[in-house]
Amino acid sequence: MTLLTDTEQNLTRTEAYFGHHKQLIYTSEKEISKELATVELQNFLSGLAVELQTLSHIEFSEDEV
Repeated sequence: MTLLTDTEQNLTRTEAYFGHHKQLIYTSEKEISKELATVELQNFLSGLAVELQTLSHIEFSEDEV
């Protein structure tokens, strides 16, 4: 994860990467504090965890079509 701030422009850029190949899964660039950017990233990751948990419960039948 990367959190960059530009004090001259009052911008905070947040990036989150996943896996061995470092796939970008989240990016945000806003005029917000580092603390608020961290909260937004935590909210995104929490939501992602819920979605992945839901996907883990999907079962496919082995019926032939």
